[in-house]
Formats: sequence, structure tokens, C-alpha cells
Amino acid sequence: MNRLLANRNYSPFRAGLRLALANKRLLLWVYLATLAVGLAAALPFHARMASVLDHSLAAQSIAGRFDVSSYVLLMMNLGKHGTSLYMQAFAAILGYCVVSNILAAGIYYVFATGEVPRLAVVVRSGIEYFWRFFRLLLFVLILAGPVLAILAALRRLLLKHADNIYVGRQFFFISLATFAVFALVALFFRLWFDIAEASVVQLGLDGNRRVRRVLFPSMRLLRKQFAPAYFGYFSIGCIGWAVFFFLTWLWMAAVPPHAVLLAWIVGQLATLSLLAARIWERGLATAVVALAEPETVAHTAVFTAPVWQTIPAETPSTLPASNPQETASSEQDNTRSPE
Repeated sequence: MNRLLANRNYSPFRAGLRLALANKRLLLWVYLATLAVGLAAALPFHARMASVLDHSLAAQSIAGRFDVSSYVLLMMNLGKHGTSLYMQAFAAILGYCVVSNILAAGIYYVFATGEVPRLAVVVRSGIEYFWRFFRLLLFVLILAGPVLAILAALRRLLLKHADNIYVGRQFFFISLATFAVFALVALFFRLWFDIAEASVVQLGLDGNRRVRRVLFPSMRLLRKQFAPAYFGYFSIGCIGWAVFFFLTWLWMAAVPPHAVLLAWIVGQLATLSLLAARIWERGLATAVVALAEPETVAHTAVFTAPVWQTIPAETPSTLPASNPQETASSEQDNTRSPE
């Protein structure tokens, strides 16, 4: 086990922070992979964006600054050129999901083992656990998908009913409150998925490749450590998004319109804040699994001996004693000489 997880007095929030700070090189690998996928996905858009912006005054509204309305109009104009743009976007998202899954497995492996976070270690362990994480994702979607779909449908019905009664600020607060409830439930399932991923890696280190049977032990583990795990996880997300929105505001308010390099740097720092928060969250999930009591750790629920192994075999000392009269008669028959 990682020596940073040896102290059980730390909360998962603090233990996850220690893991993230001790493996700062992981942030570099994740950032470079995200940047590479982003650049590869941006290349097909270059020609179409040039056809729209090179001879248009609308390019001035997005040159060096962040203007949401201008970007929305730009994407609407690009979408008029056919469905190939959406196919390219789908391929880019799929590629990023594959790379992210590999990196996630590598991060959990480094956190659990304490190995040096070299790129070769991250990629090798990520490929080793890739299909296990993919199967785990399918199981979680099967279990959590219907719950989230029902909540989304109830929210839509509630907002439709509230739209006929409330207007303005009241309707906005109702919409915000229902969205907050949905987001908190989705965050719970995301934390459950992260703990299950950390448990899968722990099982792999113990030589077990099972995935399905780790889901419900992970849920029990989350239930027993709900307060420190969930609120720590929520706090990490709030910190990451707060830094992201602050840097976005700084980009919109303080960066000059034509300072392209400065705008790029601020944008990359905003991206780094979300990536760092995600690594911290995975450190928290690893700490929840590693700092749990032995009887509550997920892999103890998986490695359960079969029933036939738990029944002790009968020994001669435990066999029932025979009848003394039968024993005496058998001894006399053995000592009697044949006629």
C-alpha cells in the first residue's frame, strides 16, 4: 500500500490532497493528453472556421476574449454545412473518453501502489485495467441511468407545472433548486463510481479481476463513510469550479481583446484547475478504500470462502464415541481362536 495512506487519522479529503500533491507529475500527463486530443479535434474545424471568420467582422468579437453568444452563433453557422461536423465532434469526444479512461486507471494504480508516476507506468497500468473500467462503467450506467432518467423526467414535469403558475425570479429559483437536487444525486453516483474504480484496482493488485461484485460493497463502503467522503468530494468540486469561473471572469474582464497569448495562458490555467480537482477527487476515492476498516473494504466482501471451505473436516477426535458394549464384544471376537 502507498505509504501516504498509512496514517488512518487523516480524513479522505486531506489524504486525497496529499496523494495529489505527492504525484504532481500526473497533472502534467493528464494535461498533455487533454491538449493533444483537443488539438487533434480542433484541426478539422480550422478550415470551416476560416471560411466563416476570415471575411467577416464577427471575428472581432471572439479575437482574444471569451464571448459566449459569439461562440454559439459560430457553432450554429458551422452546423449548417452538414452532419460531418457533428460526426467529427462525436469522434473527438469518444477519443477523449478512451484516453481519459486509460489515464484514470493509471492514476488509481499510482495512488494505490505508491510507484513513481512515470508516463510508462501510467499507460501500462491504464491499458491493463481499461476493459475492467469499461465493464464497470456499463454496470454503473445500468444501475444509475434509470434513477437519473426518472429524476430528470420529474424535474421536467415540475418545471412545466411551475411555468403555468410562477414567472420571473420565482420560476428561476425553482429551476435552480430542482437542478441542484439532480446535480447532488448525480454527484453521489459519480463518487460511487470513483470508489468502485479504486476498489477494482485494489482487487487487481490482489490478483482478482472481478468487476461486477465490487459495486455493492463499494456502495456499503460509501454509506459507512458518507459524510467525510461525500462532503469532501463536493468541496473539491466546488474549489475546482470556483477557480475555473474566476479565471474565466478574469479572461473576459481583464485580458485585452488582441492579447491572444495571454488569453490562451489564462484559458489553460482554467483547464488545469478542473483537471487538478479531478485528480484530487480520485485521490479521495482511493483514500476512502484504503483508509477503511478491514472488514468494510470492498475486496474483503469479494474474497469470501465458499461454504464447503468454511466447514471444518471431521477428525477422529471429533467422531462420536461408540457403544462400550459393542466395543467389548468386538474385542472378544477378535481374540477368540477359530474352532
